[in-house]
Amino acid sequence: LVFSDGCTESFGQIYLISKQLITKFLSGISQNYLAIAKKGLGQIVLPLMDSAETITMKTPFVDDYGVGVIKDLASKGKKIILITRSSTLGGIDLSGIQNCEVRIANDFHSKTYLMLNGAESLCVQGSINLTKSSFVDKEENITILWDADQINTLKNSL
Repeated sequence: LVFSDGCTESFGQIYLISKQLITKFLSGISQNYLAIAKKGLGQIVLPLMDSAETITMKTPFVDDYGVGVIKDLASKGKKIILITRSSTLGGIDLSGIQNCEVRIANDFHSKTYLMLNGAESLCVQGSINLTKSSFVDKEENITILWDADQINTLKNSL
């Protein structure tokens, strides 16, 4: 075990996990979702986006960091659909980005990232805006879904 902050040498120790905690974790996995709350969730979300062919991002807030994410993904040939508020578009520059479609929706607060790769799909929902503070700095929460029925329901809401 190596801690990311502090200890740099691994050590062995027996850790006890409560039966209730492991049962709850396995219950979520068997129901096709995983919930996570922590700082730096971009480290989880970005590789998921990178593995997709098409990414729909529904988020009310996007900053220059988020524009960089979109540019990077689009430069790799990913199709991007960004759904955001018109007020957000006034503060960012998306000009010249190939494979990026922008849609306006003003009355929403949800953050949803739908990733499609052929017949496979994955969805991330939670508090994470497409901003540096959400992806890197602040503690946020996400739920990763891979249940086809749940994802189809979400697709219809986008």
